[in-house]
Amino acid sequence: MKKEDNDQGLGDTVDLREPLPPPTRIHLEIIIENRS
Repeated sequence: MKKEDNDQGLGDTVDLREPLPPPTRIHLEIIIENRS
């Protein structure tokens, strides 16, 4: 059971560690729309 939980936790950390692509203009536009 603990091993499964650790695997899930590691998976989350791996996703965060992976270099995320820079926010595209579309993403920024969505953020602006959410603000207003």
